[in-house]
Amino acid sequence: MYNSLKKNSFFFVHLPFVIYLIVLTILLAMPSQDLPNTFEVSDKFKHFLAFFVLSFLFSMSLHFQEIFSKNKKNIILVVMVLASIYGGLTEIIQAYVPGRSCEFIDWLFDIGGVLLGILAFKLFINNISTRFS
Repeated sequence: MYNSLKKNSFFFVHLPFVIYLIVLTILLAMPSQDLPNTFEVSDKFKHFLAFFVLSFLFSMSLHFQEIFSKNKKNIILVVMVLASIYGGLTEIIQAYVPGRSCEFIDWLFDIGGVLLGILAFKLFINNISTRFS
């Protein structure tokens, strides 16, 4: 499985990350009345889940990229910092979007999702690289 992901990383890792980042950015910048309400859960849980997926995909993309292969030990730090900054910036942008608000607690849930997404990435990579190699 690890070798398949590595060999086909563009389609199975990088492209899903880029598409998810674009969709997430659009959804976070949309007025609240235009947002699809697909399931009834807390707004905080939605933030947590969105950034969990974002950081998992971002970590995967950095892990399987070839350009900076010597810097793979910094993946966790890079994802933690950049995804948290992205979450903070999207909260600030939401202050100017009709029906949305900038909430510090939302940013904390974003960061919580980032941290758990990184942990899930580490567990996933360790599992598939040792079990399926």
